[in-house]
Amino acid sequence: MVHSLYQSLNNLETIYADRIGIRYYDEAKGGVVEVPFRQYAADLRRFVAFLRSRTPNPLGQRVAILARNSYQYVICMYGTVIAGAVAVPLNLGKDWDAISYELGLTEPVCILHDGEFAEREPELEKAYGSILQPMDAFSAYEPAQDVTEVEDLSALAFIMFTSGTTGRSKGVMLSQKNL
Repeated sequence: MVHSLYQSLNNLETIYADRIGIRYYDEAKGGVVEVPFRQYAADLRRFVAFLRSRTPNPLGQRVAILARNSYQYVICMYGTVIAGAVAVPLNLGKDWDAISYELGLTEPVCILHDGEFAEREPELEKAYGSILQPMDAFSAYEPAQDVTEVEDLSALAFIMFTSGTTGRSKGVMLSQKNL
């Protein structure tokens, strides 16, 4: 039985390596892209190497993800948790006031984005330009081979914000064990 994302990563690389793990439509290529689990696992390890280059000890550090759903989004989300950091997915549909509030609460070491929100809200670049990173930045890195199990599966792994329909949004905290 798999109890963590790290154990899942190991299974992807050993048991299911040659099976297609993800299929998605790539607008730029105008077709369906198939990603075998071997590539998916390598990209997760690339992300860990990228995150370690930004913050040498990512354990417990918050990484905000402000982008549309995509293959890179999945890599950023799960790669963050595998690295021992805390993934903070943010809702692109919110306005600058709501996003800046959530960023202020979480104090991320890195904000991964696809450019869509930054184009609509230039305040993001002004306020957080030094920690903004394109969400596909991990692709330039070699896969980290020394990834290990997070010691405490009850430690914070995700902060998910509510919609804020009854006032300011609230952060819901999840661990890998909760997941």
